[in-house]
Amino acid sequence: MVFDQDSIVSVSENYGDIIHTFEFEKFRQECNLKVYLFRAADPESKGKIENVVKFIKYNFLENRLFADEEVLNSSFLKWLDRTGNAKVHGTTKKIPSKVFEDEREHLRPMLDIRSNGDVSIYRNVRKDNTIVYDSNRYSLPLGTYNCQKEVSIEAKNEKLTIMTVFSEFICEHPISTGRGQLIKSTSHSRDITDSMDKAQTTVDELLLFKATDFLQTIRTEKARYARDQFRLLQTLCDKYGIDDVLNAIKYCKVSKLFGITYVKDFLEHSAKPKQVIVLNAIPVSNNKYHVTTETANLFILFSVPCPCFLP
Repeated sequence: MVFDQDSIVSVSENYGDIIHTFEFEKFRQECNLKVYLFRAADPESKGKIENVVKFIKYNFLENRLFADEEVLNSSFLKWLDRTGNAKVHGTTKKIPSKVFEDEREHLRPMLDIRSNGDVSIYRNVRKDNTIVYDSNRYSLPLGTYNCQKEVSIEAKNEKLTIMTVFSEFICEHPISTGRGQLIKSTSHSRDITDSMDKAQTTVDELLLFKATDFLQTIRTEKARYARDQFRLLQTLCDKYGIDDVLNAIKYCKVSKLFGITYVKDFLEHSAKPKQVIVLNAIPVSNNKYHVTTETANLFILFSVPCPCFLP
């Protein structure tokens, strides 16, 4: 079979030792296919099949409207039988349908391969933080392109779920029935980087800048829940004190347990909450605490020395 150098089929020509993608290589081996791959940047080798596409696009599809794919396919096969497959080819001077009958004897039937419904579908993230699915663009949170060049998608129950390649949820959109549309969530255009920086700096300052690396790891590995993690850490600092929290973070770093819930578990089993002394408030509504003191004028007497006359 002849293939163009598409990222779905091949990774690299590798000087002739072609490296196929993992899924396509499994398919190739299972079907026992021999693959002829077009050379890169060689339009002449692809001209024949590209001309066939142009022939269909500009002679059949142009200026035709169809209600559904079934009508489109049936109409196309009838048109092909009376045009492209039935007429004499201008170069070979042969009728394509008759030539195909001769070639059919040298073809092998395709194996009946059951489709694997569990195979993940991947999409490249574009620079504008969108992916393309079924001729429509779907938005991703701002900054996704910088940290996730590729995502996996799942279309189910009229919902398009977008996840990381490790199946971590990113966002979800309703599947559009149109074409060429941009389906965008308003929250995906807000830059929350500054607020996250502020939240991280606040907690880092609270911990006397002794857990900076730990906090950064939390933010990287748990980006969607980093804000919740920082809030929980502030609560633990108020409950157990800075020293105990730092001790718990030190243990988690050594154990490579990067999560504030692990810090919480450590504190609950090894540290005691701070004792908070609650002062009884004076019941100001009670009349006995409303005492008016009497005041008196203060007089200050000064003694003035008198002159003495000596005899």
